[in-house]
Amino acid sequence: MKRILSFILLIGFFTLEFSIAQIPGNSSNAPDQQSEETKYERYYEIVLENALSEYYQNGSFLVDVQATVERVLVASEYEVIEELPPLEIENLPGLPVIPPGLKATRTGRDSIRVTGFNSSFRLNQLAIRVLIDTSYTQEDSEFINEMAGMVANADRFRGDIVIVERKVFPNQQRNSSSLNKGNRADTVFIEQPNTGTELAENRFLGIDWNNPKHLIYVILGLFILMGTLLIWAMMKRSKSENQDYHSISDELKNLQASIDSTDKPKDELREFKNDKQAKFEEEKMFIINRTVSEPETVATLVEGMIRDNEDEGLVKAVRAIFSTDPKIIDVLQPYLDDNVHDSILFGLTNIETIPVQEKADEVSEFKKKILAQKASKNKSEDNHLFEFLNQLTDQQLLHLIRSESDDMIAILLAQLPGNRSSYVLQKLDENKRIPIVLKMGKIANIPISIYKKVAAHFSNKALSVSDMKYVAADGVESILDTIDNLPVTEQQTFVNSIAEKDLKLAKKIRKYFVAFDDIPNVSDEILLAALEESTTDELIKALYKAKEPIKDKILSVRPDREKELILSELKNPQEFTSMEIEEARKNILLLIRKVIKSRG
Repeated sequence: MKRILSFILLIGFFTLEFSIAQIPGNSSNAPDQQSEETKYERYYEIVLENALSEYYQNGSFLVDVQATVERVLVASEYEVIEELPPLEIENLPGLPVIPPGLKATRTGRDSIRVTGFNSSFRLNQLAIRVLIDTSYTQEDSEFINEMAGMVANADRFRGDIVIVERKVFPNQQRNSSSLNKGNRADTVFIEQPNTGTELAENRFLGIDWNNPKHLIYVILGLFILMGTLLIWAMMKRSKSENQDYHSISDELKNLQASIDSTDKPKDELREFKNDKQAKFEEEKMFIINRTVSEPETVATLVEGMIRDNEDEGLVKAVRAIFSTDPKIIDVLQPYLDDNVHDSILFGLTNIETIPVQEKADEVSEFKKKILAQKASKNKSEDNHLFEFLNQLTDQQLLHLIRSESDDMIAILLAQLPGNRSSYVLQKLDENKRIPIVLKMGKIANIPISIYKKVAAHFSNKALSVSDMKYVAADGVESILDTIDNLPVTEQQTFVNSIAEKDLKLAKKIRKYFVAFDDIPNVSDEILLAALEESTTDELIKALYKAKEPIKDKILSVRPDREKELILSELKNPQEFTSMEIEEARKNILLLIRKVIKSRG
């Protein structure tokens, strides 16, 4: 029995020894690399989240840290330290100050303590990835990148990486202000989805003003409305013009009925409104014509008004010119003192609108002052650009307007007394009467320059009327001498101005007058005889920069050798003064006129 008991104890002892031998040494204390990496990752995630929460709202960013550790050799004679002393977060880089009570607000997040790092492992690399909402600006992204590196003490040379990415976070308010710091760590803000009530706040009159498509429809609707209003306005204006047409037709019928009446001749063709308006237009026309024909006289009057009373006179001058036509200041400019012109121009630019009745009074007073001028005492009130019409008979007027346009005829007839214009209208085709009458009513808007051109056109045409009577005027020779002393470019203009005043005198002058531009129309015989007394040098100076037709005409009557010499000199740059060129051209014109006078 004792042997059996001893055998059982021996077998139990060997079994126990075998079991102990199967347990590896220090197995419970062997460090795990993955768990160490998890400790580092969790530690840095908490530190970075706490740091970012100081500046940004929770729920608008996410932090993910990937840590890599490597095992280090530890001497066998030293005991492996499993736990490190507690680390103070206050001493970490990037967190110089920890607000009071911070740990109390982080109890829900601090799932591990900042202890327990095993010295058998060393941190080899950190990969920090921060995901932020798209509401963050570029400056925020750069700040987070720098702060994450500083807080985690990232070492770029060690291979640490910091990445900041922007993604759309759900249920986030865009551009929302930061909330109270004490509530940021423990509060997650979840924005409720948009409801029908919020959409209704953006609607007005059934239109979503935040919807681009709705705005496009609104803009198209406004364009259609504007187009409709424009068409309506044009139709209304057309209707008004038709009414004016019928009114003028009635006036014309009344005029035809009173043609034979000679007791009270009236210029009814232009009296489409009331008598005051007709008088106003007539006085304006008189002032405009007098300004164009005698600008120096009107300029003297204006300067006298300002000289007598500088302030009040300037105001009267500005109001008178503005009421008549502001454009006449351009005609008066060469004859006005620079200071006076600048003052009047400044007044015209800044003057306020004047009522029609006051305009009529200003024009009437201005006309009286013009008539009172000493220079105009011996002249008739009708002495203006179209005064030559008074020298024509009614038959000559009909011949003068033949083949002219309705606009030209309207301007011409507007310058005649009512009885004469009525007679001429009766002789015209019935289809042309109404259009001409309509245009006569609108001549107030015609620029002054057009009046002058029309007057010059008709005065030149009147000279060629075959049956026009003319009586030789005295002093023609002295006038021709005066013309010879004028600049070549002004001679033709001077003769045209005479034609506007006195057709008979102008026709007499034209018989012996030749302008420099008229040389191509001179016969070869007269030109050849005239140039016999001229020299080659004089011809070169006269033809320098002249028009090609003039050059061709003069060279055509000169010998070939002289012609080649003149052409050669004209091709080369010359240093002639304007005075030398002017003198040479005057001498050639004198020679031509001399030959014309000698041949009668």
